[in-house]
Amino acid sequence: MIIALISLIACKPKANSIKRNDWILMNYKLKKMDDTRLDETMCYKECSQLKYSPFKSKIGAGWLVPAWDNGLLGMTAGESKRILIAPNQGWGQNPPPGVLPQDTLVLEVRVVEILKSY
Repeated sequence: MIIALISLIACKPKANSIKRNDWILMNYKLKKMDDTRLDETMCYKECSQLKYSPFKSKIGAGWLVPAWDNGLLGMTAGESKRILIAPNQGWGQNPPPGVLPQDTLVLEVRVVEILKSY
């Protein structure tokens, strides 16, 4: 009985969490499994000036690859997460430069702000 109660509590959606059709601002780092950087909006430690240029996207609109889109659901402003993007949940046969279709990628994302749904 206690196990079932804990399971129900863990599945309860967080207040003010990301839902489909929400616009969000996020910072991210996209890299290969060997830590080769591919794209980022967040400076790494060796940056001389720490600058952030958040990326804006609509969740569930198909603008992000499936693993990225689905990985953001349920997150809240200020929350960070590491998302593995498997080849079948990524760019398919049209990956970004420097990436092979069979590569698994690592996405580190931080939600800056959840904007109003339209």
